[in-house]
Amino acid sequence: GIDAFVFTPTMARDLPRLSFGIGIPVWDYWIPLHFQQAGYSITTPVSPWLYHMSHHLAWSQEDWLAGAEIIQSHYGYDMQNRGHELRNSLPLPPGPQ
Repeated sequence: GIDAFVFTPTMARDLPRLSFGIGIPVWDYWIPLHFQQAGYSITTPVSPWLYHMSHHLAWSQEDWLAGAEIIQSHYGYDMQNRGHELRNSLPLPPGPQ
């Protein structure tokens, strides 16, 4: 599977250079958090051309904590205690979850 985000070149230039990469825990929270804090509206496609299937975790808690620390140090957002709030604030894509 792959997580996907679509944004403009201007938005891409606005992303800071942080130690995230595709598949690194918390990176998929970083991009929506960054654009929410920058005042952008976040939406999902109406048709289910992309969806996320449930799967076994492929990362460690240590990896997740390292990603959460990047978010904390750059944005001041406490993923350990407020990560569920961020997830609940994002629109979910249609289709199986």
